[in-house]
Amino acid sequence: MSLILKVEGLTKYYGAVRALYNVSFELEKGKILGIV
Repeated sequence: MSLILKVEGLTKYYGAVRALYNVSFELEKGKILGIV
């Protein structure tokens, strides 16, 4: 399968609240990814 999305080191803040820290993932064509 071919790689269509690659995320490395994602961090997300909402004001002073850190919601995500250093998240990494890869998504291949034909796969489904859910993040809750």
